[in-house]
Amino acid sequence: MNFLTREKFFKKISRNKLLIAGIAAVILFLFLPVVRFKVPYSVVIESDDGMLLGAKIAADGQWRFPPGDSVPEKFRKCIIRFEDQKFYYHPGVDPFSLIRAMG
Repeated sequence: MNFLTREKFFKKISRNKLLIAGIAAVILFLFLPVVRFKVPYSVVIESDDGMLLGAKIAADGQWRFPPGDSVPEKFRKCIIRFEDQKFYYHPGVDPFSLIRAMG
């Protein structure tokens, strides 16, 4: 009979584990969804002096602006007014809104 030594046995098992892990990695790579980094940006219209004149939402329904140095003041005011009127009066989370949401 041909018996494997302890070292050969563990080497054979580790080779099989590596082979199985490699096959699993290839299968995952082939069948996982592909992440596309072509981000649709929103259209921004500015005046010559940098004032925000208008903006259009991106094709997927999200507001995404190209990276810039700062957010135009008019746009910042519009977002605060629309999203959180009490932005300057709470510590980052509006406790009254949380209580209202729980109810």
